Amino acid sequence: ESRQEDSDRLGQAAYEFIKHMISLAKAKEGQKVYLVAGAPAEATVNDKQVIIDAVSGLVDSVLVVSQPFLVSYGLGMYGFSIIVDIGAGTLDICRMHGTIPGDSDQRTLFKAGTHIDDMLLDMLKAKYPNGQITSKMARQFKEQYAFVGNTNEQISVEILLDGKPTLVDISNELKEASECILDDIYSTLRNLIISYDPEFQDDLRNNILLAGCGSRIRGLADAVEKNLSDLGPVKVSMIKDPVYASAVGALKLGQDMPVTEWQQI
Repeated sequence: ESRQEDSDRLGQAAYEFIKHMISLAKAKEGQKVYLVAGAPAEATVNDKQVIIDAVSGLVDSVLVVSQPFLVSYGLGMYGFSIIVDIGAGTLDICRMHGTIPGDSDQRTLFKAGTHIDDMLLDMLKAKYPNGQITSKMARQFKEQYAFVGNTNEQISVEILLDGKPTLVDISNELKEASECILDDIYSTLRNLIISYDPEFQDDLRNNILLAGCGSRIRGLADAVEKNLSDLGPVKVSMIKDPVYASAVGALKLGQDMPVTEWQQI
């Protein structure tokens, strides 16, 4: 399959999704439709144009905005902080410092939720070759039990083993899969902190916020605090609504943005 065919397929999927969302909003005849779309932190101009092209004909105006910036905007966090937004396909990290973040403030990592799912599935299939385990099951196991760090808890789940419902231990595999994203998070956060003005590094370290579905991995905040502790005091916390925070931010931005600033399509 060519890159163009892959891009066309994704564009069509985006078109159908947005079409469905507009139908849920029940826009009235003649009403203008404005769309705020979240994009990975390091999305290029071409990446953003793909989104714009995909929704052409569906909406009147569009804003394509960094996903972690939307999280920050929804929280009203305009000062010094770092947003770590752990989604399915990408893990986006953004340094906030009172203005709209630039390219040097943002990073996109590609070991995220789906990477954990795939790694967990491969390990479980290797450990239980006679088991019937699907990618959907692996994702559900992760969403319910994922953890990093040390714990005495044993994670047991039921699978079909040789056709029979059987309780199996997945603790080690779940821990290893969940921790596969840590090194990239650590190194990226360090870089964003130590490359900034020394006067404000303490503020950044003490306002690291976890968002996105992947932020619910147990022990994640503690693991990040421990790893960065040599830099000084560190405070990491999960926001109150990690799943819908970017959607809340998108709605708020859409309401606040003057009509003249929207990109007409």
